[in-house]
Amino acid sequence: MSWLGPVAGVLLLIKMCTLLAFEVLDLLLPTWFLGFGEASALRGKPKAINILETVRNFLDGVFQSAKYPLSVYFPSTCVVGDPIEKFTVSHAVGMTRSVATKCVLALIEQAGLSDAEFVEFVPLIKSCLYIKCTFESYSSDEDLLQRSILSKMVVAESTRPDIIQLFHSFSLSVAKQGLVYSAVIDSKIADFNRRSSVDSGRISDAERQMLKLLPLQDKRYLSVLSQHWDAFKATESAIPLRTLVKWTDRALPADMSIGSEWKLILTCSALKNLTFLMRQIAIFLRSLKEAMNTAKKSINLAFRAPKLRDPNPQIGYDMCCLWCHFATDFEKMLGPTVFAKAETQFLRGQFDREMTEKCRTCDAKIVAKDFRFISVLMGTNTNVQSLQVVAAAAESELEQARLKAVTARLAQEEHLWREYLDAMKQWTTKNSADRTTFLLREKDDLEKATKELVDGSTPVYFLDNPGFLSTTVQSAVHKFSVAPDLFQVMVCDLTKLGSAFSKYIVQIGTAVSEFVNGNPKFTCGLVFAPNCAEWGSAYSEKKLNEAVATAETQLRTDELHMSVRRGTLTFAESSIPNHSRRRGFHEFFMVVSDVEESGQLVSGFSSSALWVRTTVADVPLLSTSEYIVPDPSMLHSGSGLSKSQRLKQSMSGQQLWHKLLPRLWHGMPTSALAKPAVYVDILPYDLSLTKALLHFNTQPKSVLPQGKLASIVWAKDDSGTDHRRGMQQWLISGTMNYMQKMVDDKILTLPGYTPKIYTAMKSPQYNEEDFVMTMPLVECEGQKAALPFRQAWLDSPDGRFNACKIQFDAVVAAHDKEFNVSGVPFKGQKRMAPLADESDPMEALLGLAPAAETKAQLEKPLVEISAADMDLLIDAKKQLWLLAKKSTIISCKKPLLLLWGEYIKDDVLKKRQEANNAWLMEYKFDSPDMKAFHFHELGNVPAFEEGLTTIKSFLKFLEQHAIVQPSMACHEITVAEDSYKINMTKECCFEKKPLPANQTPSANNGGSLLSFSGTDLGQHLKLVHRLKYNLTDSSKGIFPQKPGIFLTHDMKVEAGKLYRLPLS
Repeated sequence: MSWLGPVAGVLLLIKMCTLLAFEVLDLLLPTWFLGFGEASALRGKPKAINILETVRNFLDGVFQSAKYPLSVYFPSTCVVGDPIEKFTVSHAVGMTRSVATKCVLALIEQAGLSDAEFVEFVPLIKSCLYIKCTFESYSSDEDLLQRSILSKMVVAESTRPDIIQLFHSFSLSVAKQGLVYSAVIDSKIADFNRRSSVDSGRISDAERQMLKLLPLQDKRYLSVLSQHWDAFKATESAIPLRTLVKWTDRALPADMSIGSEWKLILTCSALKNLTFLMRQIAIFLRSLKEAMNTAKKSINLAFRAPKLRDPNPQIGYDMCCLWCHFATDFEKMLGPTVFAKAETQFLRGQFDREMTEKCRTCDAKIVAKDFRFISVLMGTNTNVQSLQVVAAAAESELEQARLKAVTARLAQEEHLWREYLDAMKQWTTKNSADRTTFLLREKDDLEKATKELVDGSTPVYFLDNPGFLSTTVQSAVHKFSVAPDLFQVMVCDLTKLGSAFSKYIVQIGTAVSEFVNGNPKFTCGLVFAPNCAEWGSAYSEKKLNEAVATAETQLRTDELHMSVRRGTLTFAESSIPNHSRRRGFHEFFMVVSDVEESGQLVSGFSSSALWVRTTVADVPLLSTSEYIVPDPSMLHSGSGLSKSQRLKQSMSGQQLWHKLLPRLWHGMPTSALAKPAVYVDILPYDLSLTKALLHFNTQPKSVLPQGKLASIVWAKDDSGTDHRRGMQQWLISGTMNYMQKMVDDKILTLPGYTPKIYTAMKSPQYNEEDFVMTMPLVECEGQKAALPFRQAWLDSPDGRFNACKIQFDAVVAAHDKEFNVSGVPFKGQKRMAPLADESDPMEALLGLAPAAETKAQLEKPLVEISAADMDLLIDAKKQLWLLAKKSTIISCKKPLLLLWGEYIKDDVLKKRQEANNAWLMEYKFDSPDMKAFHFHELGNVPAFEEGLTTIKSFLKFLEQHAIVQPSMACHEITVAEDSYKINMTKECCFEKKPLPANQTPSANNGGSLLSFSGTDLGQHLKLVHRLKYNLTDSSKGIFPQKPGIFLTHDMKVEAGKLYRLPLS
């Protein structure tokens, strides 16, 4: 129910019968009805710090009570039917906001605003005058209390009630019931937690302990704590809850080797707890004042509070115990006025040095007059010289004792750090092994699911005997278990055979004929005309026209019983390069059976827009940079392909099929789109059609029927080498890679496979509070773990030594030698600056002196290749020179120049080896410790900075980014937990070739301009393989790239100097 509207002072309380009818009632109350005294808050008065923060929030915007209403209730003093008096409605939740609205209104009233200024505050004033509240019926006071506390605990936007508010709430509830707090608090807490369904809505163990301890404290304890938490948030205060619990009920260790007198002194009590609380607050406020005096910007207590607290609360509590033990004696000796002053000085830490000395020595005969500050305050230290001698001796004794304590404390922190590092090492090893195992299992599951989908929807068949082509086509179609009335399309792209198409044109015509006549109503063929002629005159325009005519004539042969229409694909001008001399169209033939009924072709495809119009316009061409060669063991650059290889890609690209397929199915009977369609590609070469079908299959409102594709590899192209097995492997792996990418992009769902995320077991943790003198720094950003001294501790009285300075410096040096090789203390930054001596030593630099020659004296013609820090020069004698642009160190981990050439294998490699006239560099890795230059170009993975390193390092890097056991060209990688094995599976070499005349010399090819016979370049330069992890739509794995020429060591150069880099 909602009751909204103007509310006057004569508003009547809603009758109880009305309240009982509804669980929740919405009210719009003026702010002056809402109380602001302590009695108006169920959990006690709100904190001033929270009220001020809320006021600031309101001034930045408005109070949105409609979105965040207050929860209110009516006190027992209210009588049904009586008017609501001002400031009488109580708060279950929201008193902080309620008081904040009154503060805002008071501020505006007292600000003396002009009318124009006042208008700007009208929205804020309205939001603070009338406030939306909710009244929720409750069965008892305990039920109301439970709801009030729980709502503050579980709502993310609310602040959890502190221990004072919880104590107030439970005390009030117990008192109303006439019970004894100490007798029932355990059961009250247990009942509260039992009624809460979430962990965050339950009283924690620390809160439970404090709720039991608070009644036992000095009557001033709660007031002091409340006053402090009124000015500071509990978590940003001098004494957060965890510290409160730890020291309010401190128990002495049973094995503590001190006398009975000191055990009595150090035993906790209510007075000692109060003194400790006051001391913690005083030290915090002193530190905060010092920080504010030196800070250049405002203090962020959420970050700085831990550093402002007492760094050693244990000795602090001991000192409080000692002070309280002698407090009565001190007051008698000093008098009330001086004692009060002395107590303030003690709380602020002014007597810490002497008090620490007394607590550490634990003299059993100690009496009040032994304290030096007492004699000073009493004015009895007349013998200054004697006191100075005594003080010096005491100082020395104190420093000796303090040094022992510091050494022991340091040893404890070092031990904790060693334990953490050992645990972390074990965790890292196990986590790495577990993660690798998980990733391998996940990869196997993904591979299995993808392979099943490929086999079921896009299988690739290999046929060694062309005579069984038609039989294989029928078998492939039958394997899809298609019904006779499903539409089927045969695709035959003659451009993929190059000049070899003429050898197979008759057989292809027969296969197309048998396909379309095997099921005349539901089949058609798409045959793309060749784009080159027979071998010997492949690129003659006349011969090409004759080749197209030959293909058409064969398809129109009467014996084949096919109806053929010639069609045209016209290319989008925007996709044809300006310099290209390519024609703007390509011809194709659409084929159906010539069987007729009533003078009409029976084929359903005779109504297709492609059959009727025979044109497809604005077909985008594939960019040459995206051209591929279906070679599973090598990456081929689109710009480095032969003309024959480029022509095989001229009628490729997913976008081509995005244009053609909708045209094919447009105009078809509605029944054709409601059932799956089958495609058979008898001259597959790339993944263009596969990708297009997968795209249309995953569209929610596709204009095409769901498509399945069978590819049959059987014909040899004009390359002179039988690549059919490799092509089949490439098509299968490429399809799987593309499907897996679609899975990663959440476009495709694989049956039986659900991606999983690796969850690491919890790593070892350390408690920073255990490290008082030192600061743990975990391994981060390439810097090793370290345990430096805290600069703040070294600057504190505990870290300063005079008489024992030499011994302390030795302790620090010994510690730094093992735990902090930089010797730089921790000053608050995230990491220490890297050390100069961590870089490569000078003796590792390449020892080459500047040449006597100048650039002008080098023999012409001179090839110049410019880089950021240097110019590389190749003279007429094909010698390599380096001209430094600035004084720097040239890295040996990056290539100077790359070679021009290609990787060869199989028959081509065998011919080169037999001829023995080619420069070959073996591409072979048989150990993960072998080095190469590694890189990748993945957009979502950071660059691999190591570059030239072991294969093992690169594999570990890939594993860190969830790439495990990648394929590697001509090699097999096996991963077993933290070990790797590499075996060569196919012989392969890089063949260096002369730089073609149409190529401009650059860092990417300039290595081939140099003169060297073998692969050993001497002591200054070396040849190194470059390996790239590649992930594209069609390839995935590690592939070799052009080898590079590298320096054998880093080289120091001077600006303007010329250096000769000799080749062997």
